[in-house]
Amino acid sequence: MNDTNPQIERMMIDGMNRMSTAEKIEMVWKLRDLVQGLAYADMRARYPEASVRELKLRVAALHIPPDLMKRAFDWPPDAPDAETK
Repeated sequence: MNDTNPQIERMMIDGMNRMSTAEKIEMVWKLRDLVQGLAYADMRARYPEASVRELKLRVAALHIPPDLMKRAFDWPPDAPDAETK
């Protein structure tokens, strides 16, 4: 579904076409940082007592398969809802 006015969409596309590769990469990194920040804030709201490490692991677990999280970070711990070491 596209609810963007076609003229506005054309302006956005034209603006992106005028951007250098470096500017586009910078934009992607800023968007990535925004998404990571929102994910971190969500985890903080869900687990207000969690340590910084646990919150970072929970955010990482959104993108990393469970078997790799377990091998690399011993996460999640065996006990349900347990804190990390």
